[in-house]
Amino acid sequence: MSYFFFVQKNRYMAENRIPPTDQPSLELGCGTGRSGLVAFLYGFKNITLTDYHPAVLSNVQHNIHLNHLPKNSVQVAKLDWRNFDLDSIKNDDDQLINDHNERSEFFEILPHQNLTYHTIFAADSLYDPSHAILVPLVVNKLLKRNSHSRFYTVQPLRRAWSIEITSFIQNMEKNGFMIVEEEDIIEDGGDDGNRYRWWIWKRKEIKYNSNLI
Repeated sequence: MSYFFFVQKNRYMAENRIPPTDQPSLELGCGTGRSGLVAFLYGFKNITLTDYHPAVLSNVQHNIHLNHLPKNSVQVAKLDWRNFDLDSIKNDDDQLINDHNERSEFFEILPHQNLTYHTIFAADSLYDPSHAILVPLVVNKLLKRNSHSRFYTVQPLRRAWSIEITSFIQNMEKNGFMIVEEEDIIEDGGDDGNRYRWWIWKRKEIKYNSNLI
């Protein structure tokens, strides 16, 4: 999935459907960091790659070092989506989280107060039922509140997770987002390939009657 998102984002950037920016950008669940690295090559000069597990974060940091990317342009940080909805998402493994926190002490921990991002990326982020709730909450909290900011995401269309896809869309809309672009894609072509859905989201414009102000 990481490779597929890498290829698709590469194509979208080449077509300028994901315009580069030097404003702060964020990747949720970056994995190996490959998508974030290609984003930097296409002109994203201030991007933060986030994940939760310390081993993943260490590997991403290693990949950044291998590619000689400037630290002031590509950063790595720990981000726990559950911090955005502690009341409704229960944690059944406190010991594991404590262990992660101890081992992640060398990584910056997000979110910072009042820090928001112009662009957010995420791929295959709905692999747990709670994520259909959490991802929209995270994006709502961290995406800049203007009409130009965008959230780009691709999700595999697995039958077992169709309810989560529907819930994700509903929660994105509930959190004040609308779809700018939507595309269903078959990996490697043909009718038997794996199916994915690509979205570009933005915040809904707030309409008001100026005569009432």
